[in-house]
Amino acid sequence: MLEFKDCNKDEQITVLLSLAEKLYPYFSKDEYKLLAKHITRTCREWEKDKIISPDELYKFIDSGGDEDISVIQEESEGYDIELWDCYIYIIAYVCKIAYEYDNQVYVPQIIESVDDSCYEIIKEICQNIEILPSGIYN
Repeated sequence: MLEFKDCNKDEQITVLLSLAEKLYPYFSKDEYKLLAKHITRTCREWEKDKIISPDELYKFIDSGGDEDISVIQEESEGYDIELWDCYIYIIAYVCKIAYEYDNQVYVPQIIESVDDSCYEIIKEICQNIEILPSGIYN
């Protein structure tokens, strides 16, 4: 069975963004669905041509504004909290790979803490909401 950590960075991003796309229908509010789609589309653009800066991707998580997904997660209720947790982990992982691709030494503190254990958390949340079959990408 293929291990996530054994995938190359491009494959990891493909897996992560595919999982992000599977989260959309589970959000309780249409505005959450639209925001998640917009962020994922932007990450897909980065995946395709690597033109968007990692800092631009990171701003979706924390730019100091009310529209940050970290702020939205804190203000969410019920099931949306877990969905945003998962989504934040996914976008943070993509950001980490983007910063590595850009050879940036200094990255936001949140991104510094991203490692393979984050994928385990993502996988667990996705299995809890039954969008990831068990046994895929251990």
